[in-house]
Amino acid sequence: MKEELNESLIDIVSTQKNELEHMKAQLEILNPKNVLSRGYSISVDESGKSITSVKHIKKEQTIRTILKDGEILSRVTEVKE
Repeated sequence: MKEELNESLIDIVSTQKNELEHMKAQLEILNPKNVLSRGYSISVDESGKSITSVKHIKKEQTIRTILKDGEILSRVTEVKE
């Protein structure tokens, strides 16, 4: 009986470990820094809020673009919809 209990616990721990590894892999995929390393960037306004639409930007506004290895500070000269 002790041996069966021991094996059951080992199975439970193994299953939980596998689930944890799977969750860790999913989090790594979603990690913004990993997204940036694939060539994407994130642009934010002066307050640090992500820019998700041209409707949130005005001409002459300063924006910051975050890349995998640094940032670019830009002034908007034109907004096109």
